Amino acid sequence: SFDQQRRLVAEIAEEGFPAIVVADRFDDPSVNVIACDSRDDSRRAVEHLIHLGHRRIACAVHNVADTDHRDRLAGYREAMQLHGIEIDPSLLLEIVASPEGGANTITQLLSQPRPPTAVFFTDPLATVGGLRRCHELGVKVPTELSVIGFDDGDTRQHTWPAYTAVCQDAQMLGYEAALWLTRTLASAEKSAIRLVRSTILDLNRSTA
Repeated sequence: SFDQQRRLVAEIAEEGFPAIVVADRFDDPSVNVIACDSRDDSRRAVEHLIHLGHRRIACAVHNVADTDHRDRLAGYREAMQLHGIEIDPSLLLEIVASPEGGANTITQLLSQPRPPTAVFFTDPLATVGGLRRCHELGVKVPTELSVIGFDDGDTRQHTWPAYTAVCQDAQMLGYEAALWLTRTLASAEKSAIRLVRSTILDLNRSTA
């Protein structure tokens, strides 16, 4: 669900219809959820760039708000603030979470008078599109631009270079959601689930 649908989700939960929200979190205890918390690993990802010497670090976040993307943006802000680096508003972009959105992000960032030396994408498809545009422009990753992305499968292993990513296991989220629904529908008793898993930071070859 996205922010504009949260009221509808709460109404469904109030009706008692068996339902579970995947990849979003609610304070309302009546809403069943299964999600990942990516804030800490997003902070670690940006800190990894900072430890490599980067200071002009861009963040490209999905333009449709939800808990997941707020977590990732919060992790970026937290890392920058902890290390005393002022966030340049021109390096903080809301984008369409698609390959074309990622490609356009690279074009926009590299056209700036002071382009970034690193980019953190909060969406897998945007990461792939950003890497593709770097290849098209002849920008060498990671020697000229470091890239960290997000991955909810194994996409990072099929790009060149394999990209450093904050990773969640989307297959696991879907499996556990379906398992809970199946058991709930087969039982006369009502059950609840509020499960938040951790992400991981997988360091690969797209940062230097």
